[in-house]
Amino acid sequence: MFGVISYVGICMVASGVLSALYVITRPIHIRDEMRSWRLWAGLSVVLMILPYAAFEVQTHTVGKEMADAAEEVIAHSDIQGDLKYYKVLFTTGSWADVVVVGEEPNTWGGIDRPVVRAKLVREEGEWVVASSHLVYSDNQNVDGIVFPPFW
Repeated sequence: MFGVISYVGICMVASGVLSALYVITRPIHIRDEMRSWRLWAGLSVVLMILPYAAFEVQTHTVGKEMADAAEEVIAHSDIQGDLKYYKVLFTTGSWADVVVVGEEPNTWGGIDRPVVRAKLVREEGEWVVASSHLVYSDNQNVDGIVFPPFW
């Protein structure tokens, strides 16, 4: 939850800075009619959505080849559940940075969605796991932050 609040706050501050720069560069006679709060609100929404949109595009373009490697990340971690989804954060031709979200039952009856950040490397045309790190899990008492937040 802290990651979500931090992410929203950072996006709002960044949109405030961009809005202020935009307003400062406009002629004075236009500033009276300008509703800078609309610009700020719109930029806040755009900045919150933009990283997720970029990750979706990368996942749909190159992520299909990484499905087996994402399953391997879950299999080799301490997660006792299945793969929920994975997103490609950044990729080049030879390596990729991905976030893998699993789904496992909690002891009290709920569902835990552990988050694993992994680096995949392409070897002989196949994506293999080079390294992985459990970032967040209720069951294993791991409380890290992925920016932007995934759950």
